[in-house]
Amino acid sequence: MKKFLEVTNYEDICEINGDDHTKLPDVSAYDDEDKEAAVSEFKLWKLVKAAWKAAGKKQDWSRGNNQRKYFGWFWMADRSGSVGGFSYYDYDYGHDNSIVGARRVFPSREDLEHAIKTFPELFKNTMTIPEEK
Repeated sequence: MKKFLEVTNYEDICEINGDDHTKLPDVSAYDDEDKEAAVSEFKLWKLVKAAWKAAGKKQDWSRGNNQRKYFGWFWMADRSGSVGGFSYYDYDYGHDNSIVGARRVFPSREDLEHAIKTFPELFKNTMTIPEEK
C-alpha cells in the first residue's frame, strides 16, 4: 500500500481507499457556485480516510483516550486583510473532542501538513465562497 506522504493526486487517495477515482458525487442539483465546493468536500473526506487507513489506525473518540487528531487553522484573508489570501496558519489537535469534526482530522501533524501542501485547493474550496466573476 502507498504511504500517505507519497500521495500526490486524487488517484493515489483512491488507491489507498480501494475506491474508483472516476466516481464522484452527483452535484447536478447544486448551484454552479457550490458544485466545486461539494466535490472538494467529498475528496477531502476521502483524503482523511486515506490518511487513517495508511496509518493503520481507526479514530478513537472514547472519553479519556490519548490519540491525537490533528486539524489545520487557516488565514481567510491575506496579511493586509484583503479577501482571497487563504493560507495555512497552524495546526492543533484534540483527543476526545474536535472543533472541525471527525472527517477533518488527521492521524499526525505530518499527514495534515502534507495534505494541506499537496491539496490546498480542496481546503480553500470548502472554506471560502468564490468571488463573483
